[in-house]
Amino acid sequence: MIGRWKRYRVTGALVVAAALLAGVAYWDRDRISTEEASSRKLQLFEAWRPDEVDTLLVEGANGRVEVRRHIEANGDHGFSLKDGDRKLTADEQEVEDFMLTLEYASFERRVEGLDRKTLGLDSPIIVVTVAMAKFHYVLRIGGEAPSPEGAHYAEVEGGARPKTLYVVKAALVKALLEEPRSLRSKQLSPYVSSAVASYELGGPFEWTLRRAGSGGRATVDLAIESSATGKQRASFRTVDAWTTSLARLEALRFIEDPGAGSVTATLTIVPLDPTKPKAVLEFGGACEGGTLVRRREPDALTACVDAHVAENVRVDPKRFIDSYVLGLPETDVTELKWSDDSTTVELARRADGWHLRKPEDTQITAEIGNALLERLAHAEGIRVTQDDVNDAKKLGFDPPRAKLRVVGLPDRAAGPDAPDHIEEFDVGSLADGVVHVRRKGDGTILRVPAEAASSLVPAPSALRPTQLLSVPLKHVRALELDCAAKRQALVRDSKSVWTRREPKTELRADLAAPTELVEVLRELTAVRWDSEKAEARHGLEKPWCSIRLVVAEPDSSGSTAPDDPNEKRKTIDFYLGAETDGGYFARRDKETAVFVAPRPLAVMSREWLLDRGALLIEPSEVDAVAVVVGERKLEIIRRGDAWALPGATHPNDTRAVTVGKSLEALLAEGVATLGSAAASEGFDVPRGRITITRRDGRTPLELIVGATSVWHDIKVSYVRKKGLDATFVVALARLGPILDAP
Repeated sequence: MIGRWKRYRVTGALVVAAALLAGVAYWDRDRISTEEASSRKLQLFEAWRPDEVDTLLVEGANGRVEVRRHIEANGDHGFSLKDGDRKLTADEQEVEDFMLTLEYASFERRVEGLDRKTLGLDSPIIVVTVAMAKFHYVLRIGGEAPSPEGAHYAEVEGGARPKTLYVVKAALVKALLEEPRSLRSKQLSPYVSSAVASYELGGPFEWTLRRAGSGGRATVDLAIESSATGKQRASFRTVDAWTTSLARLEALRFIEDPGAGSVTATLTIVPLDPTKPKAVLEFGGACEGGTLVRRREPDALTACVDAHVAENVRVDPKRFIDSYVLGLPETDVTELKWSDDSTTVELARRADGWHLRKPEDTQITAEIGNALLERLAHAEGIRVTQDDVNDAKKLGFDPPRAKLRVVGLPDRAAGPDAPDHIEEFDVGSLADGVVHVRRKGDGTILRVPAEAASSLVPAPSALRPTQLLSVPLKHVRALELDCAAKRQALVRDSKSVWTRREPKTELRADLAAPTELVEVLRELTAVRWDSEKAEARHGLEKPWCSIRLVVAEPDSSGSTAPDDPNEKRKTIDFYLGAETDGGYFARRDKETAVFVAPRPLAVMSREWLLDRGALLIEPSEVDAVAVVVGERKLEIIRRGDAWALPGATHPNDTRAVTVGKSLEALLAEGVATLGSAAASEGFDVPRGRITITRRDGRTPLELIVGATSVWHDIKVSYVRKKGLDATFVVALARLGPILDAP
């Protein structure tokens, strides 16, 4: 019993101490601490507690403005505004800014020994009254002071300080005169979208945008109704843009109501709260610098607004029609479930990533899950006509090919008991490159391109890691390609040198191109996974490109033997099909799943991996060069380590150096063709010839320049080297200085 009393005695002491502290805090809240008074000794008001300001009253030559704090139904505080006898909507940010002006209002100096009448304080130009809990202040601004320029005398009454006279700067006086006039809200729509039940537009376009249920945001789950559209789901994307325009419908300036005038459209805004008044905006004709808008309710005003913003509010209802499959933002999606006759995939957000529930239980990275969701969010189609809607078998819904269920966040403005936002879809069969999708919520059927619809069916492969390979370069032994009618085979030795095996040509393997391609292959990362198996749209039944990478398989100790013909090796095959967004459809080895290979892999695989340096010259072997372009001709010679013009007399003639240095750097962009030149390459009537005479009686070299073209977005010319059965492409940036020299 004694032990229990001791415990209760300790608890009781703590309770009493807490009560005493609370009582001290309550008693002290109406007092100014020494620290507070010291920190504000240069401010006009000895205390300022923004959350306790109940009333601000500003009276002066510009009239009387009163601001009162009130508590909203949701517990948040707001402000009411009166300008004279007129009740106006307050701009809360402007009110907060005006409070800051008062909070930090300071004085230049104190004034003593002068009477109030002399200082103009008996008839002040401005009187500011502040009610702040039990603190009440009155600030009066009197006549002008001799210095500094524009300064005025002032008086502050209230608080612990005695009534004191000051000099305040011109900036404060100007703020007290002008800022109260800006406290009025400039927004013509008094309600945010989350507080609105419907928008009704009358005029040339007549429609109603009505809340249809509980969505993931204030602008989700709205329906557009009009004679032109019927009743349809409104796209949150369009509604977001439209409500943003409505929020930007602000007064450039308030004007006196001109009275009855032409009305081009009327917008009625009905709030969710039935106790609040509706807002009615009338759009009129032009005003200076904009469009006239008159608000009839809840409080009348007339303003000139930006004409472009006004035009964005008066829109055709067809713009709201939602042609997307998904009706809520991807950021609001919390769960997804795909299912068909054989497969179910369930995915849910977890922390920064995704939790795969089915077909296996594992964690998915945010990158992979978000990429799939992004594709789903961008799936868009064309609405099917009513005649086709009734033929479920024709559209592939008898039965549907797959089903999709999406769960999203509840309406954040609808309270804690709002239900989740759920959307369900039937996915039809693939036919003629499209898939029909039925939004079960509103019955709309969309004709969606097959590629976009691939995210609507269960595809476990879509959640695989996108990195397909990770092979050290030192393990690569060979590369084989059969792409775009080019067959190539190259092997790599222990010194990292590539040797051409195929095709048959005098050109050796390029020093860098095979390695550049292998660098993409050995760390190949898919742009995305597309489907579980190939379809006609993938173009993989007869792929245009086959790539084989031969790599060494390390032994148990991790070692390889590149020079050993018995080294254990494996092949990795890739096949490329039709082009698509971001790259090319592809599959690996004998796997059925289809992914999108990055575009650079396809681009490099199309090209001959042959010597791009075959046109380069060794300057020490050159005796002379002749460049002929049409009727023009230029000859240069090599003297020691320099290029020169024979018999040159002008010291500023740099053509020899320009031509010589350009020839030294004449690296081709690639090999266009092997064998005879194509007619399109322009060698029947060459543009120019470059003849290089070599020392020691060696056979001269001759480069023939053909037509110009574009090669991978680079302006090039076709060039052939006499004795080589190949056509090269050389950038005009490299070749131009040579051809322009004669």
